[in-house]
Amino acid sequence: MLNYIKSEFYQIRHNKSLLWAGGIMALLIIAVAGFIKYFSSRFGADMATFSPLYTSMSLIFAVSGIFASFFENGEHMRHHTLKNSVAFGIHRSKIYIGKFVSQFITCTFMYLFLAAFYIAVTCVVLGVPSGSEFISLFRALAGGYPLCICCFSISMCFFTNMGNGAGGLWSALGVVYVLPNVFSLLSTRFPIFDFLYKWSPVNMTRFQLDGIKRFAFWDTASGMAHCYLTGIMGTVMFLIIGMYWLERREIR
Repeated sequence: MLNYIKSEFYQIRHNKSLLWAGGIMALLIIAVAGFIKYFSSRFGADMATFSPLYTSMSLIFAVSGIFASFFENGEHMRHHTLKNSVAFGIHRSKIYIGKFVSQFITCTFMYLFLAAFYIAVTCVVLGVPSGSEFISLFRALAGGYPLCICCFSISMCFFTNMGNGAGGLWSALGVVYVLPNVFSLLSTRFPIFDFLYKWSPVNMTRFQLDGIKRFAFWDTASGMAHCYLTGIMGTVMFLIIGMYWLERREIR
């Protein structure tokens, strides 16, 4: 297993597509910060802080998990490494776990890089925030991490098994972003869908309302625990689904 993980890291280090994923996310962060700076200057709103970017930041990092898996598995599809590994006699579960571990670590490093880049861009474009805002930001980064990994696990499940990069991308985006909104609409008539929506990763990245003020899940200890429980359960669930799917499907 360790040798297979090492071979995966070797391929990751030579994967230029993964660098494109990080570049796209970095440009997206710059675009969001620039848009908010323009909006604050154009309409005279005092928005030169981290606060307006909390939700967009969380969405960016969730998308980064999806795109990291998309570019990484897209590279494997082009070179047929999955087919070659199976033909070489490596068990499919071992292949999936090896890919998951290596890409999980890669996604974590990408998350940390984008977080540091986000802080630097925000300080340059919107100004250095107060100490309390820095604390809120780090809480958001800590709460967003398990949700990013959950999105990565979902995307890897589809990209590895669908054999089609575009199909995997749209399926992952649909499960992460579209399906929870469907749950939200159905929850008005069926309470079970309200439960599913509240436990969806994308819901964790949105500000909540308690009738008086808005807040983020990670603002409280219980909310932070909710983020990690959601992230862990979603990651494990789609890891199992992805392994089972790979065991059953025909590899071409």
